[in-house]
Amino acid sequence: VVASGAAAASCRDLLEAAADRATEALSAFAAEQVVLLTQGSLTLGGEHPAMLRLLDFWAKHFGEPAGDDGGLPADDVAQLAQLLTLVAPGHGAVFEALGARLLEAAGSLSSNGRASVLEAFPGGEGPAFACKEKLLEVVGAAQEEEAMARAKAAEAQKSSRRRRGVSRERSRSRTGTAQPRKRSSREEAEAAGGGEARRRSRSRENGRRRRSGDRAEGRRRRAEEDGCRTIE
Repeated sequence: VVASGAAAASCRDLLEAAADRATEALSAFAAEQVVLLTQGSLTLGGEHPAMLRLLDFWAKHFGEPAGDDGGLPADDVAQLAQLLTLVAPGHGAVFEALGARLLEAAGSLSSNGRASVLEAFPGGEGPAFACKEKLLEVVGAAQEEEAMARAKAAEAQKSSRRRRGVSRERSRSRTGTAQPRKRSSREEAEAAGGGEARRRSRSRENGRRRRSGDRAEGRRRRAEEDGCRTIE
């Protein structure tokens, strides 16, 4: 019930009762489970007894060595800090502990985790704690460095595509203007022989046509002469 964060008026009594009961035995929960309880209890407000117990739990939890935190990821810590600024900005002890833990784990924050930190304390505003300025400096520098790296990678990818495009154009250009392969002496001889054979074939064909024409002309003349004799 608490993890679901039921905030409807008809469910508030049930939520309060569940939150009170759960937060009276926080030591029995893993850190990940307490994160869920905290998220579900936000609607109760920072002054509710259940929320105050949660804040005290986190102040103690993050005040202990990092190895004792149950393996809570740095991004989850950043998101928790962002949530708590909304309901309990005046709870100095919890933000002192959270800030110190975030600074210690800054190198493990992902881009989303760093964004949560920067959104929790926009422009340095929000709850005050000793290492806030240093934390925001480290996180902001890492975020800018990553943004520059992404921009360089994108530009390198574009340049690579352009180079591949130019290379393909040059390849097509070389293919289109390539000089024809020079024929060998044998190929030249075969080509010349083939040309001579074609000329001879055409000459023979022309001769046959002339002879055929001459024969037809002879038959025509004989027919005319025969016609003349018949008339006589």
